[in-house]
Amino acid sequence: MGALILNIKIKSDTLYIGTYPELSLKEARERHLAARALLDQNISPTAQKRRDKHKLSSDNTFEAIAREWWEKEQHTWKSEKHKQGVLRSLELNIFPYIGDRPIHEISTVEVLEVLKRIEKRGALDLLRQIRQRCSNVFIYGVASGRCDNNPVGGLEKALKKHKGKNHAALAASELPAFLNVLENYQGDYLTKKAIQLTLYTFLRTAEIRFAEWKEIDLEAALWTIPSHRMKMDNEHLVPLAPQVIQLLQEIKEFTGHSPFLFPQAATPYKVMSENTMLYALYRMGYRGQATIHGFRATASTILNEVGFQPDAIERQLAHTERNQVRKAYNRAGYVAERKKMMIWWANYLDSLKNNS
Repeated sequence: MGALILNIKIKSDTLYIGTYPELSLKEARERHLAARALLDQNISPTAQKRRDKHKLSSDNTFEAIAREWWEKEQHTWKSEKHKQGVLRSLELNIFPYIGDRPIHEISTVEVLEVLKRIEKRGALDLLRQIRQRCSNVFIYGVASGRCDNNPVGGLEKALKKHKGKNHAALAASELPAFLNVLENYQGDYLTKKAIQLTLYTFLRTAEIRFAEWKEIDLEAALWTIPSHRMKMDNEHLVPLAPQVIQLLQEIKEFTGHSPFLFPQAATPYKVMSENTMLYALYRMGYRGQATIHGFRATASTILNEVGFQPDAIERQLAHTERNQVRKAYNRAGYVAERKKMMIWWANYLDSLKNNS
């Protein structure tokens, strides 16, 4: 006669308790009663069995579960910098306080106390990110049977909210005066050229500062920025208007000896400092009125009002596209539209400058 498998069917929960004769009928009755006692407390015997199994393991701490979650999720993050930033934020702000605690024992109050530390530092954007990451770890813990609930749920109501700050941007009506001031700027020549290039291309500050000559094909009138230099880790194409090609040729006369378009004067293998262009705006009298990043918002507003395709504008701004099929289409499908748009934009800026 074969072994007899003993299961308990309680409501919709089936609990395996053992195999007869290895498990005696007395032991089976005791396990049955224990399961009934759990149900009386509204606890699933099957879920409790999984938790008991995990409790025996040292891999049930918050830190262990968080690292396991990170390993499983990191393939969804394109940027290596972002991957490491997610883990580092937990290592610095969470693990020192609750990292060694069994995840199923961590309470809402404990998590709130740790998050309040970040709030007191005034790092509200970081607070929002870490709260979400902790929530995801607990959700993963629930799904894998290591804890019963997510104690982070609802904590956003007990914490200060981060209010995003918009970059100061010029209105279309303010552009002529600004272009005139820039044209007559008596500061550093290359800083002036960098601001002009940013206006024509509406690239981000870092994308201008770290620009390399090898990325630019003047004959093809195309600038190809590799993925590792882009914020969203995607290769970016910048069609070059004739005015931009002329500007690049002027810059090359000064910095063609360096790999970079805008190297530091004393050390040509180091790029322009981060706030060089911003401080130039300050010296021109535009502190609080304009930022380098704000040029992007100005261009977007004007191009949308004129009637260029919104998708082409977004792609030229290198805004991310979550849908992979749509992303591939946008990169290739809007190049012709973007060429026309960038030429129009350069001509528009020149017309404002000539009329100012």
